[in-house]
Amino acid sequence: TTILIAVFTSSCCGFSRNGIRLSMKNSADVLDKPNWSGGGFLSDFVNSLISIKPLFGLMKIGARSVLINTAEKNDIPWKKNAINLASKNSTLTQYYDSVISPKILEYPTYYTQDFHAYDDGNLNWKAAYECESATLSMALRVWPKESLSAQQAQSRLRYSFIDALVSYRSKYFDKNTPVKAIADVGCSVGVSTFYIAEAFPDTAIIDGMDLSPHFLAVAKHRQQEQLGTNPSLSRIRWLHTNVESTGLPSQIYDIATASFIFHELPQEPTKIIIAELFRLIQPGGVLAITDNNPMSAVIQGLPPAIFTLMKSTEPWSD
Repeated sequence: TTILIAVFTSSCCGFSRNGIRLSMKNSADVLDKPNWSGGGFLSDFVNSLISIKPLFGLMKIGARSVLINTAEKNDIPWKKNAINLASKNSTLTQYYDSVISPKILEYPTYYTQDFHAYDDGNLNWKAAYECESATLSMALRVWPKESLSAQQAQSRLRYSFIDALVSYRSKYFDKNTPVKAIADVGCSVGVSTFYIAEAFPDTAIIDGMDLSPHFLAVAKHRQQEQLGTNPSLSRIRWLHTNVESTGLPSQIYDIATASFIFHELPQEPTKIIIAELFRLIQPGGVLAITDNNPMSAVIQGLPPAIFTLMKSTEPWSD
């Protein structure tokens, strides 16, 4: 599999770990990281290409083309979805104004650079309009040999993570231990947050946190559109915050989840964010992480051309 899941329990003295991997084999031919990752000739060569701005611009165009065409071929109406959201910009701007935090005066430099083939990273409407389609397309790549719809693949992906989390809590916690509050960090446009809300119907507070107010505006729009048929989504609050330092009180969450965010971050912010999440969860609370698995055969076997395109949109993939 391309997905790695790890579940941690906080304690007064730090944390304990119970890692759960999906279909991973303990094989001698599995490397700690792909051959093309940081420190290798191929990675260094691609990095040198990316440093040439005109060439980097062409690589981004190529990467976007591959992403969009792949999605459209798999019946994900990427362009149509983006146009539909763009037509609702006045409403989205109102949501943007309602979620943006006056406390965020500046953004980390790693967050404002070219990212996912967008010049402004995640801080723009185009990225927000296209995010859900990109998320649906990503799930299909996990099971390339199966005939799954985009929604089927997405649900399987999300529930493989949630099932591991629920299994962990069943094993290490009393079944009557309530989950009163959950933080879903790096929630983007709320796809992961909606699945969390569905899986924990008795949890009173579910906070989706992200550093992009554009993403949170789309998340709120998706929430408002679905409240009529799914009123339980009203439990979700959208918090515009830098998860390196949220400013929230300590020990206020029973569970914190992080889905597919750490491969998009440098190492030092990753360490800081994990420390902040352990501050936010109660002693005995749970931190659950799922992300790309660098030990998977799929990722280790990426052809150089595909890796080059991926690296142009994922600068921290080393």
